[in-house]
Amino acid sequence: MKLTLTDFVIYLGDVITANNIMVANASLYWDQAISPAQSRGIPWASVFGNHDDAAFEWPLEWFSGPGIPQIDCPPTGTSCSGEEGCSFKGTGRLELMKNEITHKGSFSSFGPRNLWPSVSNYVLQVSSSNNPESPVAFLYFLDSGGGSYPEVISSVQAEWFQQKSKQINSDSRVPEIIFWHIPSTAYKTVAPKVGGIQKPCVGSINKESVASQEAETGIMNLLVNRTSVKVSSKPAW
Repeated sequence: MKLTLTDFVIYLGDVITANNIMVANASLYWDQAISPAQSRGIPWASVFGNHDDAAFEWPLEWFSGPGIPQIDCPPTGTSCSGEEGCSFKGTGRLELMKNEITHKGSFSSFGPRNLWPSVSNYVLQVSSSNNPESPVAFLYFLDSGGGSYPEVISSVQAEWFQQKSKQINSDSRVPEIIFWHIPSTAYKTVAPKVGGIQKPCVGSINKESVASQEAETGIMNLLVNRTSVKVSSKPAW
């Protein structure tokens, strides 16, 4: 961000690794993660990944010979200090989003209640400053699950996208960009196999296979058949 003129930032999930956080409210760590955009006055939006509200994972090295865990609570000065303040239940999506949307600059949203516990399903309109009423693009954000519930974009979410896109872009004239975190099962088919790449490439694809969603329930078929969809972005591998 220091070297570029950034107009908008999108956090594509796994903003925090809740697996390693021992506090009752992980919003403090979430705030630290989004601070590069917030401190520079750059607006942002976020979508959840599979680690953001994952359950705490006990490291085996914490357990001594007799099987008594060594509890290392957060240091004094944080929002949770002392042994009585430790928590291993994690912070849910709703709590994390409730905190984020209080910050000036956040364009994130809970999304429709009928889609919960899938949170962060929403759409943003991008417009020119010269004509703010006329959209030049629509940005869709979909919660692909993981952490506190299965890794999937449900059929209900797919139906919501279909209805919403027809409502605000009925003639498919305006380009649409779709963001979510966990790749669809289709990525397993098109992604290069581990060990089959001759040159180094961006990311960890040389070391890891695609960790896709648990099921495909219709969203990919909708995107393929909708001409206005130009890009679908999914960062997790």
